[in-house]
Amino acid sequence: MKFLKRLILMQAVVFLLAGQAHASIWQTQILTQEFQPEGIVLGKELNKENAIRVGQARLRGSLTVSQGYDDNIYLSPDDKKADLINEINPRVFMDLPFGIDERHNFQILYNARLGSYLNYSKNNYQDQDVTSLLNFRLPFGYLAFRDFFNKTSDRAGTEFTTLLRRTENTGEVFLGTEFNKLANEVAFGHFSRHFNALDLNNYNYTEDVGTDTLYYQLFPKTKALVEYNYAVIDYTKDNSRDGHFNQIRAGFKGDLTGKTIGVAKFGYQNREYNDAGEEGFNHFVAEIGTYTKFSDRTQLRLTFWDTAIESIYENNNYYNNNSLQMELEQRLARNYTLICNLGIDRNLYPEVSPTANKKRRDTILNAGLALEYQAKEWIKARVGYGFAKDFSNIDTQDYTDNQVTVSVTLMI
Repeated sequence: MKFLKRLILMQAVVFLLAGQAHASIWQTQILTQEFQPEGIVLGKELNKENAIRVGQARLRGSLTVSQGYDDNIYLSPDDKKADLINEINPRVFMDLPFGIDERHNFQILYNARLGSYLNYSKNNYQDQDVTSLLNFRLPFGYLAFRDFFNKTSDRAGTEFTTLLRRTENTGEVFLGTEFNKLANEVAFGHFSRHFNALDLNNYNYTEDVGTDTLYYQLFPKTKALVEYNYAVIDYTKDNSRDGHFNQIRAGFKGDLTGKTIGVAKFGYQNREYNDAGEEGFNHFVAEIGTYTKFSDRTQLRLTFWDTAIESIYENNNYYNNNSLQMELEQRLARNYTLICNLGIDRNLYPEVSPTANKKRRDTILNAGLALEYQAKEWIKARVGYGFAKDFSNIDTQDYTDNQVTVSVTLMI
């Protein structure tokens, strides 16, 4: 039961720590990219340990103030515009256990990113998201409800090169049961996306996903799994883009090696659309997410996935995304931590572009280097550099972007 409870709580971390560039907004394929102790954990500076207690509730919060420089704010191939960007990022987390022996719990996270541009103020943004999880521990497993509301214009996790304001919401329900070495989780999720701009309303859509996952206990800390997904994609104003997919995968979850925990899934997806002229996605799919603790000072996180993502590019319903992302964290002397990021995405579009007269192919390289200094338990500073380069076969999609950011975070 403890393992099953962790499964649902681990999945919530995806939404709390989401923001990797060029990943999918609605990733039924990506169950977990972080592996943390039981409970929702908001990174390393926001966790349930040392939290402020108000009755049964535990509260944590942080406030980050940052100043950044971006030399290509529109991700343009030629006409680059640079600007300074100020951002304020408050976060508040509450964990409220209840019931006999505090076996149930309610958790909620509020996160805001309030940004202002020095010269191009029309790009100012007020992104906000709220994640909530209600988890009931039952004699035979668990029942959980999760909701993620996101009002954003962020380009991370999308194919967008401009700031497109939109509202997204994901609601999910999970029922987990176990019997001896077998465990089963049934889940249903509903996702909706609505663009603010009227000329993008044809791309507003919902996605309903049903999932059934069967686990078998191979070793004390490792389970084999078989997972089936069925999804219905419904565009509110363009029925020709409606579709569905069937997906089946098998793999492992838990301790993969002595120092590595994670998940590995491999399978096949069949995705079809109502418009007979649009090419579907019938392809191998994969997901790998690992966390390796070489020592108390050195940690490595790695994710890989191969899947289809809904697209708004011209006449394409989707694109095939292959993504490999790595993050190495090395603690140095005197409270310093060095963080290195490296990633590569390959985006393949199935339809011939009517404007470029060829199929779009993007290879996106991103890299980052940051140094953090934990001055006190309640304050830390960070300076970082980020680089992104799109090697596209369509000239108008090429871009190079450099960013430098300095930030200070206060924790309560």
